[in-house]
Amino acid sequence: MTISPLHSWFNTISNFLTQEEQIRCFQNAARHLAPRGCFVVELWVPQLRSLRPGHDGTVEVSEPGYLLVDTYDVLHQHVISHHMRFGPELSDGRDARIARTPHRYIWPSELEWYI
Repeated sequence: MTISPLHSWFNTISNFLTQEEQIRCFQNAARHLAPRGCFVVELWVPQLRSLRPGHDGTVEVSEPGYLLVDTYDVLHQHVISHHMRFGPELSDGRDARIARTPHRYIWPSELEWYI
């Protein structure tokens, strides 16, 4: 089966945590593309300049009942998004729910190597 275009929405590619896994994803996509087809990748590029010197995290969202903090390992191009939900709907406001999602971010110039 061939497909064109093939889409990778909202940072799906960053769920592969190594460059090798990301390259294999591109290779697999290429095998399924129709002749002259395209692989459309949507992804976010971290704003590392917003990191204060000596800090490895940023508060991305702070609103009632929700806090999102991203922590970075810039050497390995990893970011972990920490999602914290809290408020009266969780045990009368005494508890919090925490979820973490790891990602490997990709620089736009790096994508040229994947093709």
